[in-house]
Amino acid sequence: MKEFFSAVVNYVKGIERLGPGLRLFFSVSATMLWTGIWLTGFGVVHWVLFIPPVSFTFAVITRICPGKILSELTVKSFATLFPPKPNDA
Repeated sequence: MKEFFSAVVNYVKGIERLGPGLRLFFSVSATMLWTGIWLTGFGVVHWVLFIPPVSFTFAVITRICPGKILSELTVKSFATLFPPKPNDA
């Protein structure tokens, strides 16, 4: 178990942190989404609509963007399926 936590800490240390511009964008976007959910009603909104504002709020607080990590992992996993074409030159 100790090795798992040390691996997680090393992974988090290597993640590129968000700058102030993206943090401002995520905070404004999360505020608008939370306001819309609140105006609609927390019990009425489908649970899927809670994912973006929660991840945006997490990104603002920790400076780690879960969406960016997921997109990088997806691109890396599909890169093995679709290798680059060799140059015809």
